[in-house]
Amino acid sequence: ESSADEDPARKYCLGKLQETFFQIFLKYPHVDASETSDGHNEGTRVEQNTDSLTSEDKTRLEQEAKDFATELEQCVFDIYSEPDKLGKQSAGSKYKERFRMLTFNLSKPDRAVIHKRITSSGIKPKEIALMSSTDLANEETKESIKLMEKEALEHSILKKATVPRAKIT
Repeated sequence: ESSADEDPARKYCLGKLQETFFQIFLKYPHVDASETSDGHNEGTRVEQNTDSLTSEDKTRLEQEAKDFATELEQCVFDIYSEPDKLGKQSAGSKYKERFRMLTFNLSKPDRAVIHKRITSSGIKPKEIALMSSTDLANEETKESIKLMEKEALEHSILKKATVPRAKIT
């Protein structure tokens, strides 16, 4: 099994994921509740104002983003890697396709709901690795997909005829 440092494709993907998540973590910074309050809700994370970020906060957020991206890349590799000619697991087409789908969807600024779930530790890297593009879509797109699926289902269901079973003569 290769590591992200050895495999050029994985190294590239990891770098791109780290960039993407650093932007997300900076846009929606969260801190442990115990750091900001008097300890009422320990273990939870609360959103922090981006204007009040210190350089230490930015360094911490960058490290959190790197850790999250590293764990996500490893999950994607574990799930989507394929054996190469020698039988060794490598970053094949499924891995690359998943990476493209994730970076395309997660880099969009209108994905605020999923971005906040990521930064508040409401969602784990493995869950993201398994999500479909519909799951990663913004709320408006999800609603239109549901509506189209409902319409398609209604068109595919045959209506029962409401005529008498036997002809009355």
